[in-house]
Amino acid sequence: MAYTPELIAQIRRLHFHEHYTIHAVSQVVNLHRDTVKRILYGDHSPDSGHSRPKITDPYLTVIMEHLDNYPSIRCTKLLRIMKDRGYCGSYNSLRRTVYPLRKRKKESFRPMEVFKGEQGQVDWAHCGE
Repeated sequence: MAYTPELIAQIRRLHFHEHYTIHAVSQVVNLHRDTVKRILYGDHSPDSGHSRPKITDPYLTVIMEHLDNYPSIRCTKLLRIMKDRGYCGSYNSLRRTVYPLRKRKKESFRPMEVFKGEQGQVDWAHCGE
């Protein structure tokens, strides 16, 4: 859909000169936020930060190697190992990287299959004297 040059100019003025947020501009001109963002930036809209490289990216091989050899290694121990290798990030950034990489053990529950009257279960409790 083509937008008038006046509307485009108004959107650009509100956002760049009057410092309105994209949400506020979309409310003023009655368009969706994504439409306003596309008018302002075209296909080159600013990223939300998800594609930025992490500080732990150069150390992923070391992290994976230790997680494979020692699946229950704590992040504090891993942090000490990484600090010896030049890592300058924080404990929390290391935890955020390690959490999805850790292999989780899934507990499986199998329902008991018995016929009625074949097995009885009792919870014992002491009620006093």
